Formats: sequence, structure tokens, C-alpha cells
Amino acid sequence: MLGTLKDGMQAAGVALILERKEGTTKTGNAYLDLALGDKSGSLDCKLWGYIPELHGPLKQGSVVNVTITTSTYNGQLQGKIGTISLSDVDPTSLVKGSRFNIDAIGSEVLSYVTAFTEPLTKRIAEELLTAHWLKFLVVPAATGQHNNWPGGLVEHVWSMCQLATPIIDHYQTKYKKFSKDKVLFGIIIHDLGKVVEYDTDGITSKYTPEGILVPHIVTAIGWVYSRANAWYLKNPDAMTMGEFVKERNQLVHLVASHHGKEEWGSPVKPATLEAILLHQIDMIDSKFMHALGLIEGKPGELEGFSEKSWTEKTSYMLYNAE
Repeated sequence: MLGTLKDGMQAAGVALILERKEGTTKTGNAYLDLALGDKSGSLDCKLWGYIPELHGPLKQGSVVNVTITTSTYNGQLQGKIGTISLSDVDPTSLVKGSRFNIDAIGSEVLSYVTAFTEPLTKRIAEELLTAHWLKFLVVPAATGQHNNWPGGLVEHVWSMCQLATPIIDHYQTKYKKFSKDKVLFGIIIHDLGKVVEYDTDGITSKYTPEGILVPHIVTAIGWVYSRANAWYLKNPDAMTMGEFVKERNQLVHLVASHHGKEEWGSPVKPATLEAILLHQIDMIDSKFMHALGLIEGKPGELEGFSEKSWTEKTSYMLYNAE
């Protein structure tokens, strides 16, 4: 229902409360900002005159029967809620999921690690995936921008691995030898900290207290650094101390720099060929999936285009269904 709505429409149906924020008007009346969702898309809605005793608790993750009238404000489609009540519909039936088999693409991600030839790189990847595998398969890649569904993180990582292979082969064959293992390591581990940054019950996703205080980049930096040190303590003859420090720093740098800019959350900019490729491949997949989500979601004010992206400040051309 929600993904097919346009300006000036009225609709009734069942939806999942994805986000909830309570506010008060200047006259002291309570209202709710609700992000409602179903498998077709999502819609930001307002419930004016919110009365808990009348409407119920309306918590994040609740399923509701709702009537909506849509309008456009600042180029964004929004809904005004007429009636709303709690529903006993199974919330998992309303959650958008991956179009791929999660276990299958997860196994493909593991196959890349199995093929690693660099001992330290391989060992850290194996340990971290083993420690966080179950959450890795269900956590989203983001709360809103892209791959924001259960299993979105492993899909994002798998998609990046698919992109990386021909790109790495091209640059290694025609320009300069560098570490394929490290590029793929960065792809697989760069967002792994989100398994503790996000709290997901398979229905809605939100930040954890840990995730607010210690974001995923910081978390993963600590994981890679500490596991590298533990490996070298057990394998001091594998390389010299100088070689180990250089190797450890390169692996940490991949995680630290993958956002590309300090203002985007990275403490450093990419400074190795492997880190440059990691950042750019991450950008390709995240931006494509962000645009695709809008294209497959709510239509925008302009006929034939999606709702405007609030981050990219543009709408995307819609495509005929195949």
C-alpha cells in the first residue's frame, strides 16, 4: 500500500511503525511523527491530537490499522493519519527483506575469506565472522539510507565483493600489483561493527546505547587491532615486528578510512590503493541501493520520478516494471 501512494490520495490498510517521535504543538496538543512501513515502501505520517488512552501506546514495532490522506510538503510525500488502532497481524509479514537467499550469499562471502593467502588478514577475518556470524546475517546495513532491512549488511558486503573482483583484476593486470586480500578484507569487515551499533529484532532497527557512544568504525578498529596483536603474540616468528606493525596498520586503516572523509565519520582519508578501492566500491553500492530504494518506493511530486532524496537533494527517474 504505502509504496504506491501519490499526492492527494486516501488509503486504508495495515502498516508497521518503523519510527516514532512524540511532540507538542504551540497550543499544547500532543502529536506523533510516525514512519510507517510495509513491504511496498514507507511513508512519514503525522497523527494530530494524539491521546495515549484513546490511540494506545503505538510503539516502534507495533502493527496498526490505519487510514491516511497524503499530501506533498517541501517536495516530500507525507501522510495525515485519520484513524489508527493496534492490529494483531504478524509484523514479520510487513517487513521488507532481501531479494536474495541470505544463507547462500553469506556462504559466498565466506568463500572469499577461505581463499585469502595472507595469514594475518585471513585469521582476523575468520575470527571476527565466527564471533558475529548470526548477527551479521540479520542486521541491516543502515537504518535508512540503503539496505535497511534484515540481512541488509550481508547483502551489501556480498554485492561489494561481486563488484570488487573485476575491478581488482583490472587494476592489478594493467597497472599495479597490490593486495587483493586486503581489499576484500576491508569490504567484509568495514561495517561489521554495525552488529553491535544497531539493535534489531528482525522487524525494526535502531541504534543501541553502545552504537551511539562507540560507532561501528571505532568498534571495528578496536576489534582488528586487538585480534592482530593476539595473533602476533602466538606467531612471533611469522614476520618481524616491523613487518607486523605495517601489516596491522594497513588492516586497521581500511576500516578507519572507508567513509572517505573526516566529515563523513572517518578519522583518516584513504591512503593506500586498497583503501581507495574499498571506499569507492562502498560508495557505488550504497548510492545505487539508495537510489533503487527510492525508485522502488514512493513516487515523487514530479511525474515519472521518485521522491526526492534528502541526502542527495535530487529525485530519480522511475523505470517500468519488468
